[in-house]
Amino acid sequence: MDFLGDVRAARENGVSIEVYAYDRKRDGSQQGAERELIMFENVNAYLSANQADRFVIVTGRVHARKSLVFDGGVRSLANQLSDVQRITSLDMVAKKGSYWVCFAHPVKTFDCGVKEVQNKKGAAAQYQHGEGVYLFSKASPDYDGELYFDSVRFSPPVQTSAQ
Repeated sequence: MDFLGDVRAARENGVSIEVYAYDRKRDGSQQGAERELIMFENVNAYLSANQADRFVIVTGRVHARKSLVFDGGVRSLANQLSDVQRITSLDMVAKKGSYWVCFAHPVKTFDCGVKEVQNKKGAAAQYQHGEGVYLFSKASPDYDGELYFDSVRFSPPVQTSAQ
């Protein structure tokens, strides 16, 4: 999976694709409710100002969960977007590989770094047609389907909080 490489290749072949960065650099102060609200406001403003048949929003699985409400009533990005936009939310699933993620941590601000994919036993068997989008016949409260890859490789953030 080389998302930005694929975008560049598509542009070179004449496809009109935009990439919009909607998240703020983490400095420890934009966490939880404030961060989810900032992402929602940025994405919603962009979607409202730009007309297109489809938008693909790439975000972490926590932010993509449509029913997620954090402590204190804070709603996830997808939960907020579903009030004002028609969305299809996908959970990313991979057979093997690694990914970059930041988890909330009880001692330090975030536990950020490379994590290995933890494959669910027998999960690959359900993806009979290989890599791609698998929509659920009945949507779950969180996701409408899954985006499956045989293998993924982490990509570090463009900027880290140390920069």
